[in-house]
Amino acid sequence: MNASKKKSARHPPHRELEVQGIQIQLGTRIGVGRYSYVYAGRDEWGNSLAAKVYRAYVPRAIWENEARQLRRFRHRNVVQLFEAFEVDGERYILLQHGGQPVSRTRSFGTERLREQFVLNIARGLLQALHWIHQASYVHGDINPSNCLVWRRGGTMEVRLADFAFCRPVDAAEDELARFAQWMPLPERLDPAYGDLGVESDVYLAALVLFELLTGPVGDCSPATALSGELQHRAAHHDRPFVRQLAPALAPNTSERPRAIELWRALRRALSDGQLDAGD
Repeated sequence: MNASKKKSARHPPHRELEVQGIQIQLGTRIGVGRYSYVYAGRDEWGNSLAAKVYRAYVPRAIWENEARQLRRFRHRNVVQLFEAFEVDGERYILLQHGGQPVSRTRSFGTERLREQFVLNIARGLLQALHWIHQASYVHGDINPSNCLVWRRGGTMEVRLADFAFCRPVDAAEDELARFAQWMPLPERLDPAYGDLGVESDVYLAALVLFELLTGPVGDCSPATALSGELQHRAAHHDRPFVRQLAPALAPNTSERPRAIELWRALRRALSDGQLDAGD
């Protein structure tokens, strides 16, 4: 890779922008994905922003869909859209700075502290999914990088990001319905396990929570996803809190709970005293 290509990959195409009459300054790259780069930014009011710059080969419909769905789903647990625009052929999604992706390797002093942290993550993530699912939409790209944590003093906010593949449940567009390949989905591998839909979001959300509780699962092969091994590991875990995730990791979509049902199960695990008091 030559020096010019390294520079273009590391720095935003435009460091200074004017959006809705406000000057925006972009800085360092804070994220990179298959479809875009993300840069930290700040407006002249001093507000922290993030600019998502789509790669040139990405279909225009994907960029337009993300802007449309972010305008649709304005919620405290969804990263907020500031504006979507083009400059010199570059397509931008300008967002409030939603925080940092949830860490899958964070250490905790006790298992109880870990579980309380994951309960907070679950509340934000599942609340956002419930909002989306109630409107008969699916998010389509649940993974740790799209679950953002924003800390403000002693409080922690969780925001769901990346709505490029968010779509109506019955949408026929193959590209929007493909679901990002963070982990294999049983129903994508074999339609006999059910249809792609809101249950797919719940499965991947449960997998995010499972990894936060037990550590990265590694390369989850298609065989592992179809066999029910992940559900078995959750169901037979020595921590009752972890076991609440088992139904959501079922290979068959018909056996999975809704987002609100999974939240109720996790909350009960805490309120019923199922977390070990000595931890």
